[in-house]
Amino acid sequence: MKKIYALLSLAPALFISFSLIAQQPATPTVKYPVFSGKTKAIRDTRIVVPGPLHVKPVVPENPAPFLNVDFGKPAQEYLELENKQDFRGNKALRGPFLNVEGQPNFSGGWPADPNGDIGRDHYVQTVNSSIAVFNRQGEMIFGPVAYQSIFESFPGPWNEINWCDPVIVYDHLADRWAFTTMSYKINQGLMYEMVAVSVTPDPLGEYYCYAYQFENVNDYPKMSVWPNGYYLTYNIFTTGWQYLHSLVTVVDREAMLAGAPDAAMIQFQLPVPNGLTFRMAPLTADFNGSLMPEDEACPVFVPEYSITGFPWPVNLNMFALLPDWTNPASSTFDSIAQFGVEGTYPVMGFGNAPQPGNFHGLEAIHFYPMYPLHYRNLGDYAVMAACHTLFDGIKYYIRWYELRREDAGWFLHQAGNYAPDSASRYVPSISVNGNGDIAMGFTKSSLEINPSIWLTGRRHDDDPGIMSYGEIELFRGLNYANNYGSQGRNRWGDYASMMVDPIDDTTFWFTSMYPLYNTNQGNWSTRIIALNLCEDPCNPLAWAGNDTVICGYEIFHPHAGAENYSSLLWGTSGDGQFSDKRILNTSYIRGTQDLENGQVTLCLNLTGYEPGSCCADSMILFLNKLPEVEAGSDDTVCVNYSVSLQGTVEFAEEVYWTSSGEGSFNDATSLTAIYTPALSDTASEFVTLTLHAVPLYPCTNGKSDSLKVFVEACLGLDEEAATGFSMSVYPNPTIGILYLRARVETGSSVMARIFDEKGKLLFTGQFKTDGDQLEKQFDLSEQADGMYYLQLQNKQENKTLKVIKSKL
Repeated sequence: MKKIYALLSLAPALFISFSLIAQQPATPTVKYPVFSGKTKAIRDTRIVVPGPLHVKPVVPENPAPFLNVDFGKPAQEYLELENKQDFRGNKALRGPFLNVEGQPNFSGGWPADPNGDIGRDHYVQTVNSSIAVFNRQGEMIFGPVAYQSIFESFPGPWNEINWCDPVIVYDHLADRWAFTTMSYKINQGLMYEMVAVSVTPDPLGEYYCYAYQFENVNDYPKMSVWPNGYYLTYNIFTTGWQYLHSLVTVVDREAMLAGAPDAAMIQFQLPVPNGLTFRMAPLTADFNGSLMPEDEACPVFVPEYSITGFPWPVNLNMFALLPDWTNPASSTFDSIAQFGVEGTYPVMGFGNAPQPGNFHGLEAIHFYPMYPLHYRNLGDYAVMAACHTLFDGIKYYIRWYELRREDAGWFLHQAGNYAPDSASRYVPSISVNGNGDIAMGFTKSSLEINPSIWLTGRRHDDDPGIMSYGEIELFRGLNYANNYGSQGRNRWGDYASMMVDPIDDTTFWFTSMYPLYNTNQGNWSTRIIALNLCEDPCNPLAWAGNDTVICGYEIFHPHAGAENYSSLLWGTSGDGQFSDKRILNTSYIRGTQDLENGQVTLCLNLTGYEPGSCCADSMILFLNKLPEVEAGSDDTVCVNYSVSLQGTVEFAEEVYWTSSGEGSFNDATSLTAIYTPALSDTASEFVTLTLHAVPLYPCTNGKSDSLKVFVEACLGLDEEAATGFSMSVYPNPTIGILYLRARVETGSSVMARIFDEKGKLLFTGQFKTDGDQLEKQFDLSEQADGMYYLQLQNKQENKTLKVIKSKL
């Protein structure tokens, strides 16, 4: 769905007014791209740094009319669910091995619409208006950049157009990346779906791009990979935001992989049998694994709610789309299965999911099937996993399904209503790995719990209808979410993304959003998380204690706990010694290597009463030294230019810089602060910059180190050292477009970074030079007027130039 901005924006209504339609025949419509072509490599395009000025107030935020339905009972009346899982599973999850920060809210809009997928060497994440590339270790290696950076060399009206609802998928069959986003300028009647397919496995390389034009608003696009096409689904609205119908489409994958300019799109309107049936947001199957489907038709999943009273019964519909690329008009879209879901009845409610500190609850996006519809063939059977959020009149809960196909057609193998306590759970995403195990991530909140990222799961042979793992909190929300718009809607989601690693076909990769400490509008950020469904036996109960920090010269006394054990044994990963490793209340004396490493893991191992039963728990003991401080090397800088500091500090609570001169730091508390000398600093031969370190508790005695900066009254724009490393930017001041020219060591690799005046990193990217020259174009037009810093760094040195952005 669209992002909402603080003033004027576009967003679909979750509860929409219908233009009721009768059953439509399965007749395809065939479209061809209005623009197509190959772009430059993303790393070589103009880098559009995402920012709040991308918000263009085009039309007022659309109204949110409610369905005009006689419910028969108040929507708030509680409905006791049948077949409800009202308990947490008893299997223990070990937790993620990767949990890193994703893209924050650079655009200032909402919702986040986080999406991502894992490829052979990269994880690529999209949020509304920007994209970033990470390596498998979770390090951002490029981005965030606005979508214009992908389509910058693609012909069309893309510079003055809005972008949202992104989806990126890794096509493991071809080792390529496929990306889609809707783009629009509704007040001018411009509605497009952009599809880009990477030319190589490199997500930062070239792309074949296609733009398909729509007559109405192609909202809420979702994308999947199937051997015979890339499938996209939509909810179609008028430009006045009246719902028309849902649309299932497929584009010619083989043509796009080859870069053919006329790749066709085949469209089918989702049939609605009568005016009292609710069908929206269909999902097409996303192929995973190595066993190809037995037939070429792509399954389509859509729940159905018959709004004939209170409550609404849920039915499931399965369709199949089979494209004919030789004769697209002969393509078929058939109903292949319909079945009721016993014991599931959603309540139509207009309340939102509660959260502490803010009476504006969060929109839970209930009824809509949640991305993706994960498909794989496990040999004896094919399986698909799906989920969505429902409402029982008090809280939101998750309805999940496992559909199977054995010898004949699809059937509902199992389903569950996941509502283990009184908290609300919403915006879920579910997938199946190569073992047939299921992981499901979601947002959880209540009047006591900030919106946070949680996960549960099950093994393939567990009892049906049950998430057998006790859910774990992957990342705790730092405050309440404030995405409150002019319609009284507090947007969240609108979707998350649970994918499976194509390399081991076992590991789950999940991205979702959480609220930040601040309570400004749009206070969301994202996380990227990878984990396996590993469990520890837990008949006996062990608790080694909380991770603890001490000064490394102290003796440590664990605060541990244990139950149901016949014997115990402490272990260490280091070279220290326990006073008695067979008793619970022992003491640990650190070793020399422990202190050198700065930490040691202490493990409590229990043996239970039952044969073979055991349990273990561990804690990390952090051993703090006195601070170690290095301010860096002396440097020379021209007056009115800046020097980028590269201090290093270990074992410090906080750091800060001071100067003997009258210049200024952009952020005196940052190790990589930028210092701009004052004109008066040239009166002395040099200024002394001192880096101070405050020791970590409970250690005492701080430490400091200094460097000298020689300030010269240089002339000209270029700054050049004896090494030949030079850089210049122009125009400066700039109204937005900024050109960089640099001379560096021939064939070297250079890291470019852009900071705002507070030292916040806006862009990072690594580039290889053409000979000894580097030329790049940056676009700061989405940033506010003010001072920025452009930094270049190679293995030997770095240089920073101050840039002024101003409309004047």
